Amino acid sequence: MEHNRLASAFLDSLDALFDLDVVSELHNLSQGESFILNYLSRHPESATPGSISGAMKTSTARTAAALRSLEAKGCILRSIDKNDRRRVLVELTAFGSKKVEELRKNLYDGAVYALNALGDDAEEFIRLIDKLTDPTPAKKGE
Repeated sequence: MEHNRLASAFLDSLDALFDLDVVSELHNLSQGESFILNYLSRHPESATPGSISGAMKTSTARTAAALRSLEAKGCILRSIDKNDRRRVLVELTAFGSKKVEELRKNLYDGAVYALNALGDDAEEFIRLIDKLTDPTPAKKGE
């Protein structure tokens, strides 16, 4: 196959892949409110609006809007740092922690479903994804 045709087939396959529920769940977990909930569960000691905004690679205004929404839903609490009154700390509530567990369970269940559909090819699929996303690909000529 020539690379132009393969590139077209690759993009068509990616479109179909992005239609899968598990990929949609993963996408949701990588942005917006779901991202913030997941981030807070992984960084409970150091979560500030600035650290969240930096991790999301989004504006502080957009992060502030998402934090307001999550606070209104009862998922997070914001408080003033007792050691530095200029700093705002963000933490998950019990309800927010439950939401994170639900998000992760849905994602995990979707991954299991997708890998089961691949059957014996599942390990090869993971190997190829790892090869494609390796930050240190082999140098040309090796």
